[in-house]
Amino acid sequence: MRDLSTRLSGGPVLLDGGLGQELIRRGMPSTEPSLWSANALTEAPDLVQEVHEEYLRAGADVITTNTYATPPERLSEAGLDGRAEALNREAGRLAERARAAVGRDALIAGSLPPIRGSYRPDLVGEAGEIEPQYREQAGYLAPRVDRPSGAGLVHDCRPVVAGGRRAAPSQRRVP
Repeated sequence: MRDLSTRLSGGPVLLDGGLGQELIRRGMPSTEPSLWSANALTEAPDLVQEVHEEYLRAGADVITTNTYATPPERLSEAGLDGRAEALNREAGRLAERARAAVGRDALIAGSLPPIRGSYRPDLVGEAGEIEPQYREQAGYLAPRVDRPSGAGLVHDCRPVVAGGRRAAPSQRRVP
């Protein structure tokens, strides 16, 4: 039952926990905090898969790809131009391997993070500017994530962009 709509109609769905914090708790160095998930994919892929597996064994119905810090623009700014596709695909592959290793019929969700860093609604950007970036990252993840029946990349990206735009004006920085 790898269809989100069907799964949701059957009652509560348990999501995995905070992957980044768990990786750090287990000793994954945060040498470059803005790229922690990209670093984990290259420096500790076995650990990423292990954490996915443990969330599944704990009862998670959905695990989330380790792609919070892998948008192409963010990687490019860190001097990792051209690595977005490989890193996003690796994150999906590790989630799939964990699901197969545990043998649970769990869903895999793709993480589409803020393009220009967390906690900065003033940096969200215009929809026409950031939607193509979300489409690019979603395209790399698409072969390995589960989506509602009939959903395409436009369905996947537009809520993220719209939500970011709606949230930005309501946020106020605290001095």
